[in-house]
Amino acid sequence: MLSKLFISKVRIKMLNQFLMDPQQEYHVRGLVRILEEEINAVRRELQNLESAGILISKRKGNKLFYKLDESCRYLVDLTRLMYQDRDDIVEIHTAISKVSNIQMALITENYLKNSYEHDYDIDMLILGEVDVNELTVAIKKIEEKLGKELRVTVLHQKDLEFSYKKRDDFLLNILRGDKIFLIGSDKDLI
Repeated sequence: MLSKLFISKVRIKMLNQFLMDPQQEYHVRGLVRILEEEINAVRRELQNLESAGILISKRKGNKLFYKLDESCRYLVDLTRLMYQDRDDIVEIHTAISKVSNIQMALITENYLKNSYEHDYDIDMLILGEVDVNELTVAIKKIEEKLGKELRVTVLHQKDLEFSYKKRDDFLLNILRGDKIFLIGSDKDLI
């Protein structure tokens, strides 16, 4: 989808690189190696993204480094677009959307960034009166395609309300972190 929205494949690769590691600074030649693109195309897109207010540049010695401009108001939306266009997210969305009675399904920051700090960290949270057998079949198909086991938690509405009242750390960590809604929206969590 992004290839139709953004004309330049170099720009897509570059945005993905910067957005997936937002604190990292990159030099032009470093990006050329990482992206495996021509130096002139990389330079052109760096200038385009800087003039759009997405990147900022800083000179260190005789080298120019680029990083995300954290004050850019589009960063959250661009990051969501990049995440949603990932092949694995598309696969998960396709499979999950076929399961009945899912009120809300989201992918957690743990999955998006492949970072797990606690044993209880999960990849996906599902809310609804879901048929466990139907969901299990869908999850197994996804796991086979991805070659990875998914950590999934299913909550009923009453469980969600109880967790809110209890101020459960598990739920609060999910709500505070980055997430991609596959079905529903943050309004379903209120």
